[in-house]
Amino acid sequence: MSARLLIRGGAIVSLDAQTGTLPVGDLLIEDGAIAAVAPRIEAADAELVEAAGAVVMPGLIDAHRHLWYETVRGLAMDCSLAALRRDIWGRLAVRFTPLDVHLATRAAIADALEHGITTVFDWCHIINTPEHGEEAIRAHLELPIRSIFAHGTSMTRKLEELEGHGAGGAELARVPEAVLRPPTARTSFALALQGPEATSLATTRREIAAAREAGLAVSMHVGIRDGG
Repeated sequence: MSARLLIRGGAIVSLDAQTGTLPVGDLLIEDGAIAAVAPRIEAADAELVEAAGAVVMPGLIDAHRHLWYETVRGLAMDCSLAALRRDIWGRLAVRFTPLDVHLATRAAIADALEHGITTVFDWCHIINTPEHGEEAIRAHLELPIRSIFAHGTSMTRKLEELEGHGAGGAELARVPEAVLRPPTARTSFALALQGPEATSLATTRREIAAAREAGLAVSMHVGIRDGG
């Protein structure tokens, strides 16, 4: 593959005030970075991609997605939280194997890329064993997407805490080894916390403190209860 790539004849939506929008234009990429945008670019030595009839724009960012849902997403589109908890989490997610998580995550990443999403925040709350987390991360590292992998808790703990029974599994007071690895050029790590709506405030404080000590960002849901 050439170090130069010329995307020719697309409708360029740059989202940049200076460059603006070109109804028909060319975009030149050199060594993985945009080198030029213009109505016409001549670059005889570049690999050519004909983009007539297509939109050329920066990749989209999905700031919150559960990638492991990919294989059950069609079942959950019209679910209330109560139905989601009973059917998707309580009957299916608790039985997902590490390989299931890996394959679902790979499929979700491929689906995102197909639809122009090139950066995703993966809020992964199906870490039923350490191997589940490792397999989810492996999918991120295998495919060309930019991501933040947010390591959550086990589905058992999530369900038990939502039912008001306290922590059903180990807290994240000790940050999992899976998210302590150095970030790569495309993948970095965070913690996906239950938060005070699903667990105790004391547990939330301990988990935030552990994240701060490790230098990790945290994310948690807010306002998700629907009264059962």
